[in-house]
Amino acid sequence: MKKTRKPLQWLMYTLAISVLIFGTISLVYFAQGYSYDFKSGQIRNSGLVLIDSRPNGASIKLNDKPISDKTPYRYDNASAGEITIGLQKTGYRDWFTKQTVVAGEVTFVEYALLLPNELIRQSISEPITLTGLDSDTEHKKAVSVSAQKDVYAVNNNGVATRIYSAGVNKIDSAKISPDGNRALIQQSNIDTTTNQILVTTNGSSVINLTQQYGSVFPNLQFSPQNSAELYWFDNGLIRKLDANNQSLSSALLSNVISYSLTRDRIIATQPGSLTALTSMIVSTNLSGGDKRDVASLPVDKLGYSGIVIHSRFHTYLAVRSNSNPKSLYYIYEPFNKDALPVKLADNVSFFNSSPNQKFLTYLDKEGIHSIDLETNRKYNHELNTLTISQLNWYDDYHLIVQSGNESSIIDFDGYNQQSIIPNSNSGFLLSNDSKSILYITVASTVEKVLLESK
Repeated sequence: MKKTRKPLQWLMYTLAISVLIFGTISLVYFAQGYSYDFKSGQIRNSGLVLIDSRPNGASIKLNDKPISDKTPYRYDNASAGEITIGLQKTGYRDWFTKQTVVAGEVTFVEYALLLPNELIRQSISEPITLTGLDSDTEHKKAVSVSAQKDVYAVNNNGVATRIYSAGVNKIDSAKISPDGNRALIQQSNIDTTTNQILVTTNGSSVINLTQQYGSVFPNLQFSPQNSAELYWFDNGLIRKLDANNQSLSSALLSNVISYSLTRDRIIATQPGSLTALTSMIVSTNLSGGDKRDVASLPVDKLGYSGIVIHSRFHTYLAVRSNSNPKSLYYIYEPFNKDALPVKLADNVSFFNSSPNQKFLTYLDKEGIHSIDLETNRKYNHELNTLTISQLNWYDDYHLIVQSGNESSIIDFDGYNQQSIIPNSNSGFLLSNDSKSILYITVASTVEKVLLESK
């Protein structure tokens, strides 16, 4: 018995080790996107595609072939390479996209917004006519001007409340703070003087900054974090005004050509060490501290404007020249002194990032471009850019494009451009559930369009 047991034990050990080695190798190959196709008897290089829609329950076509499943759907062992996905649902417009499946990776196609065939529109009657909407960061509240005399706060139910009246004077502009709590009004008086007025959007407080401080502040902007704090830039100095404490700061930064405010940083342009050839991009916190040199760029007499983007894995800085040609650069890990800028485009009209900080989008004469900062995939939207006046994000994966008097919604990758507002003026607000959009019509009235069926 002892003589037969030992060889049997060795055989069992050998089998166990073989299974372990084979299993480990299989797991490694599976993780890299390889799988065995039992029908063809071949090893395939594949990925995973997750498909969903809003609303779900849509029929699916993969590479123009219908399948029996509906959204949400998990497409296992999808062949690496280009895939076309079509979605259809009764009562809704068809949806289509092309994506590239990468072996061993997950392709997320869970952002499909199915619009009803007929969009329901509701007229929101107000005894006033409004000109444009300047909305807060979340598009939940806006300010608008009526007949250049009155400023109204408009909420996302379409209720307009007068918060300031200029009387015999004229309103030149009204800007809302990022948090929606205050409005900054520029007023031209009949004696040819100018006043800057700070108003809470609930109408509880009105401060004439020009009268209080005896000055008109050039380049005045709201702090991204506190609407009672405003920054201005004059004679190369960046300073801050605190409306709550009625105080003016000393210079936060000097020798400045231009500046931009991001969520938590000041991005400023200063002359470079080779003043005639370079401009230096620097960054400080919102109090002027923690100064860091970010990058040296070609000289620009008007400086650069920028935004900081915090994606899931990295931080980026996008900066645009304020002169012609308007060159756009982005800088990976901008607060690392060894980071180098990458030039993206010339003649850029405007640029911004998605709410989830995943995409950098910009507009140039070739069209709208989106860069997925997490995967470095690039998408182009072949639109006529000559008529585009606004480009805003509706949600994490959809853009609203204002072109002439028409507003369209389009996916981040350029697919599924669909007209939603044929007679819009400018600006929009989102309802609390983000299922409808409020806008100003060309007749200067407020309307609502529902993007989902009731």
